[in-house]
Amino acid sequence: MSRGPTLVILYWALFLRHEKWNDIGALADYLKTLYDLSTPNLEMVQSIIDNNQNFQNQQRLRQEEEDEARRAKIMKMDRMNQLKNMKDEYERLKRKRLAEAEAEKSRLQRVKFAEDEALRKW
Repeated sequence: MSRGPTLVILYWALFLRHEKWNDIGALADYLKTLYDLSTPNLEMVQSIIDNNQNFQNQQRLRQEEEDEARRAKIMKMDRMNQLKNMKDEYERLKRKRLAEAEAEKSRLQRVKFAEDEALRKW
């Protein structure tokens, strides 16, 4: 039995730092894939986790709150990005309409000038 791997598994389980934090066997298997010579004391890990169940529950609640805050922040950023895109599209359409209005005004001036020229020639 070695202390290092035991502490690593204990950290992963107590602080919910691994996706399989509630399965000590899976944590031990994962640790063995990283370092095949590891020999964690799984009985001690289970004993400490059982004694600190309240702490683990607090960590779970804290993690859920952080996840919710992260999701809310992402949604807010998405809404801000959508709003920015809508404003950009509005400005683009506004510029396009102004350009079209200027082009129409210029065309009407050319038509009027051509009509005036035609009248002068008569």
